[in-house]
Amino acid sequence: MAAEPPAHPPQPAAPAPSRGATPPVTQPPSIDVAGLVHRIPPGDALIGGSLLVLLILSLVGAWIRVFGVCSPGAGCTTGSLSFGSLWDGFGVLPALLLVAAIVWFVARAVPALRAAAVLPVPDPVVWMGFAALEIVLFLLHWVIDNQASDFTQPNATMPGWAAFCAIVVAGVLGAGAHLNRRAVPPRARPSAGREAAPSGATGVAAGALSADRSQWFDGTAWRPTTESVPPAAPRSEDGYYWWDGGAWRPVPR
Repeated sequence: MAAEPPAHPPQPAAPAPSRGATPPVTQPPSIDVAGLVHRIPPGDALIGGSLLVLLILSLVGAWIRVFGVCSPGAGCTTGSLSFGSLWDGFGVLPALLLVAAIVWFVARAVPALRAAAVLPVPDPVVWMGFAALEIVLFLLHWVIDNQASDFTQPNATMPGWAAFCAIVVAGVLGAGAHLNRRAVPPRARPSAGREAAPSGATGVAAGALSADRSQWFDGTAWRPTTESVPPAAPRSEDGYYWWDGGAWRPVPR
C-alpha cells in the first residue's frame, strides 16, 4: 500500500509557550509574488505577454494604410491614411482566434485542467502553429479588406503600422513557444529494458509510474513526467507540486 504523501511544504513545529509568556502574534498569510513570478518559465512569459499585446493591437484602428485617396466631396490627397481595426471584415476571424488562444492559455495555466487535457502534440508545437497561422491571417486581412468603403480610387495600400507590429509580436510568441520546446525533452521511448506496451495488451495500469519515476503510463504509451504527470497524482494545495510516491516534484508547465 502506497504511503500517504506528507503535507507540502512541511510546516515546522511551533515551540510550546512557557508559562506566563505572551502568546506569539499570528501573522496573516502573505503571498510570495517574487516566487510566483520566478515560477513562470521565460517561454510562457513571452507567450502570455504577446497575447496581451496582440489583443491591444487588435483594437487599434491602424491595420490598413491607404496612399493617395479620393474621398467623395473632399477631393483627392497625396498623403496617406490609416484605418480599420482587426475587428473589421475578414479580420474578425484572427481576432476571435486570438481570444480563444487567450482563454486556452489561461486554462492551461491551471494544473488540474492541464493534467486533465493531454494533447497529442506538445504545447509548444501548438503555440508555434498558432503564431504562424495568425501571421498568415493578418496578411489576408490586408489583402481582403484593403479597400475602405469611404474612399474611392486609392493609389496604393499596404498593411498599417498596427499590422506590422502584430506580425512582429506573433513572431515573438512563436519564439517563446520555441524556448518552451527546447526546455522540454522530446517525447522518447521508455527507458532501457522497457518496451511500449500495445493498447489492450498490457498489465500496467493507466497512471502507473515507471521504476525510476521518470515516466508514467497513460493507458497506451509511456509519457515523460517532465512534460506531464498522471491526472490522479496527489497535488499540493497551491497546485504547483505533485506526489510521485516518494517525493514532491514541481508540476511541469
